[in-house]
Amino acid sequence: RELQPGACIHVCGPDIRWCGNEAGDTREADWSVVPRRTADTEKVASASQQSDDTEFRQRTISARDQDLGSREILREEDDLIWYPAEVNTSIRPGWFWHESENDQVRPLEKLIDIYEKSVGGNATFLLNIPPTNEGLFHENDVARLQELGAYIRESYTVNLAEQAALTKKREALKRALTAAETGCNACKEELAAIRAAMEQLNKQLTEAPGVDAEALAVQKEELAAGKALLSTAAKSIHARVHANAAAKQHISLKEKELAELESRYTWMKALSDTANGAVTGKDKIMLETYIQTTYFDRILERANLRLRKMSGGQYDLERRQEADNKKSQSGLDLDIIDHINTTRRSVNTLSGGEAFLASLALALGLSDEVQMSTGIRLDTLFVDEGFGSLDSEALSKAYLTLAGLTEGNRLVGVISHVTELKEKIDRQIVVKKDRSGSSCAEILV
Repeated sequence: RELQPGACIHVCGPDIRWCGNEAGDTREADWSVVPRRTADTEKVASASQQSDDTEFRQRTISARDQDLGSREILREEDDLIWYPAEVNTSIRPGWFWHESENDQVRPLEKLIDIYEKSVGGNATFLLNIPPTNEGLFHENDVARLQELGAYIRESYTVNLAEQAALTKKREALKRALTAAETGCNACKEELAAIRAAMEQLNKQLTEAPGVDAEALAVQKEELAAGKALLSTAAKSIHARVHANAAAKQHISLKEKELAELESRYTWMKALSDTANGAVTGKDKIMLETYIQTTYFDRILERANLRLRKMSGGQYDLERRQEADNKKSQSGLDLDIIDHINTTRRSVNTLSGGEAFLASLALALGLSDEVQMSTGIRLDTLFVDEGFGSLDSEALSKAYLTLAGLTEGNRLVGVISHVTELKEKIDRQIVVKKDRSGSSCAEILV
């Protein structure tokens, strides 16, 4: 370093990095900026050739050493150095001349491949030429060097990048010239058209007849008067249009309000018809009736417990689900189910005694439902007449039903003139009418 400060120290030196083999094997890219750890002298020395070893001379770059300076590698490194690479190999199998190897000079194609890969991959190329015992280069080596030199001069003498830049500039100038010529031709055509038009106008002016100034003045005054009339009419029309537009806007607002009211009316009408049972094509069931049907069904369920007992299991009451017609109100109509005849008919077909039993069952069912749903206890029940329409068997069942209600503290009162019933009741209030027309009451306990 002291005697030759301009010299570069290679392999284990600090200036040039050894590519790692002597076979001429190269990396795809030998970056000049690499991690400092690649300059480890001891590591490089241990990996260098220690003896004339044929196997070592044929060794290539290992897979783990293929990438030394890409962005992915440098991203993880903290200490970087400038350490350019050099690819070194010999033109012969070994580094020294041997007469037996005169015919083993590397082929031109192999030397070209090493040169282009090493130089093209950013490394320098050092080719060893061993001298003979006489201190001269063998003629085979010289011939091969001349072939390699000729190839390099032929292939790389011309600076392709510089030539490409000049070519690009020349093409740009050509395009500019073509555009300028096109523009010039267009201007020439436009100028010729303008001159032709000027010539035509001058000809028309020359051939045009004379002008009567007074007649034109009169015509101008007439046109001005017509213009004034049209302007007045236009203002009037504009005023009408403005008024009509305001009226139209007002009508549109009212139309919108009317549409909203009609929509609300339609909705309210549908709701009203539904609540009042007036929907066309549907059963006429009012909202009040619809709610009552829920409670009515519960009353019927309890009433049927009584009616089955009083009728010996023959009859059940059931609310009619479908109306006889779509015109009259419905929902609370009753049918009687006769389990003996397996028929269903209207309660209007019941005999007097059957109707009394059904009414009594409904009354008792109502009483039971009120007590169960509200917790209100009905301690007193009066039954007024109707017993006379019952036969003895039905009367007995009705009496047993009423008697069953008296369990506890409940009081059942019966208003009747039926003798058989009187005989069954212990506590009575007997009302008698004398000859004078007055009445008196007698309590029997």
